[in-house]
Order: sequence, then C-alpha cells, then structure tokens
Amino acid sequence: NGTEANMTEKLNNLCNYLKKEKSCQLVVCLSQLGYKNGSSMNDLELAKHSKQLDVIIGSHPSDFCKYPVVVQNCEHAEVVIHSAANNLSGLGNIEFAFDENNNKNWIAFNNHIA
Repeated sequence: NGTEANMTEKLNNLCNYLKKEKSCQLVVCLSQLGYKNGSSMNDLELAKHSKQLDVIIGSHPSDFCKYPVVVQNCEHAEVVIHSAANNLSGLGNIEFAFDENNNKNWIAFNNHIA
C-alpha cells in the first residue's frame, strides 16, 4: 500500500542521510509496529524493505520477538530485529564490530531472558 511504501522510502532516506552525510556507522530504529502483525507494516517487512538500517528495536507490548532475529534487507545486508517491549524477555546486549572500512564484520548477542 502507498502508506507503507512512503514509510520505507522516508526511512531509507533518513538512513542514507545518517550514513552518508553524518558518517554514522550504525543506524537503529525504535519501532512500535509489532514484529509480525498480519494487517499492516511490521518490523520484519520494514527490515526487508530497508536499505541501510542496521537494527530495529521493537516495543510493541504484545507482538514482539523473544530472541534476536537477523533478516536480509533489500540490498542483502543484515538487519537485527529484537524487542525491549516486555520485562520478561529483555534485550541484553547487541555488539557490533567494524573493519577498517567501517563495514560490519561481527555481531554478538547477549540476551537476558527471565
């Protein structure tokens, strides 16, 4: 739908600006879309249609992923999706390492599951 396409276009423009103009190594999106809802744009679809987004941290109270998920964006780069929505499945650490050209070359997770 047009609204969803507009949302991803705006996100991709912002990510491009942050990476190219502001020299950010990592772009993180804080989302309340929900991880996998079937009726509208969700974190999974947003990640798949993104271009330079690195991480989505969701905060939907009932539609969230319990463990980190890694999906490929439309340019075949990795996007990490996780949730900070519920104290029972808390996000621990996500660590990234970069090579000398500022490309991600390592990702590690440390989950805090109650």
